[in-house]
Amino acid sequence: MYNSDNQSDLKDKIDQNTFLSKNLPCLTNESRDFSYAKQVLKELDTYMKSQIQQSRNILRNLKYNAGKKIKKAENALTNGVDKKRWKKYNGHCYYFSTSSHTTTWFKAESYCRKIGGYLVKLDTTSENIWVYAKRPYNSTYWIGLTDLYEGHFRWTFDQSKTTFTKWVSGYGSKGTRSNCVSYNSGKIPEWYDNSCYNSRRFICETNYCV
Repeated sequence: MYNSDNQSDLKDKIDQNTFLSKNLPCLTNESRDFSYAKQVLKELDTYMKSQIQQSRNILRNLKYNAGKKIKKAENALTNGVDKKRWKKYNGHCYYFSTSSHTTTWFKAESYCRKIGGYLVKLDTTSENIWVYAKRPYNSTYWIGLTDLYEGHFRWTFDQSKTTFTKWVSGYGSKGTRSNCVSYNSGKIPEWYDNSCYNSRRFICETNYCV
């Protein structure tokens, strides 16, 4: 019985040694692979942290630059032109050019940009009526609508199509020589397309109202 037990123990040890000898190379390879994977993950973690920091820096710069632009627009509104000429409506401000300040559509758009705005964009019937009623002179005024691409009227502010139109009867399709839109000079807030090179007063709008 004693010899039998000893033989059984011996056999178990031999089997264990045999198993280890056969599988040791595999275990060594797995350890090596694990170490490599660990190193890769460590490098990936370092890389991701650096990318996150770079993204934070970019966002910080964007925020700073946006703040500067907003401040510049506010300064233009308060210092660049007479504050009394800006009229507030529904969170936006509107500037009406003086009686002596008439110009082409293109120069009017450039002037509006210079003072921190854009040629007025009329999104609703109520806005159209309000802006028209606030004109200091019963005269034609440029607005920011054009179909420089014939037949496709878009607002110069964001290149969006009109959500509504208010044309004088017979206007809105006067051909390739009538690509810019202005208010008429009557009592009804209607628009008509005419040559961009006509000299008219104009209306600017800004989203940054102070």
